[in-house]
Amino acid sequence: MAALKIPPGLEFDVVIVDEASQVRLSHAAVAAGLASQIIVIGDSQQMAPTNTFTRARQSQAQTTMALSLLDHAVTSGLPSKMLKQHYRSKHESLILFSNTRYYQGQLDIIPSPLLDDSLGTAFRFVPDAIYGRGERAIT
Repeated sequence: MAALKIPPGLEFDVVIVDEASQVRLSHAAVAAGLASQIIVIGDSQQMAPTNTFTRARQSQAQTTMALSLLDHAVTSGLPSKMLKQHYRSKHESLILFSNTRYYQGQLDIIPSPLLDDSLGTAFRFVPDAIYGRGERAIT
């Protein structure tokens, strides 16, 4: 484990943490402690950070520290604002399921200027395909 050396008197007016759903509280604590304000930006529907090598039995403190900074901001009741415009998908069908399932249709999806049928999602039947691994595979 590397030591963190912080110069004495180092202070910031504000710390901005983007993609906060991917940042563990324990990793953000030092930076947050150096500022009088923190702005936490993230998507509560995004998958939290994972640790493949985490022990099966964790103490409550370890579990709490493994939560994301965004989880803590949301559960602490800090004021929040939803940004509703979605512009990242090249085709509307790429975000349609998530918009319906996780965002209750609140996202304002900016239509793609490309009307190309090759973009987006498509379903194809693959004969004799096997889905899954091992004994639980489905054909």
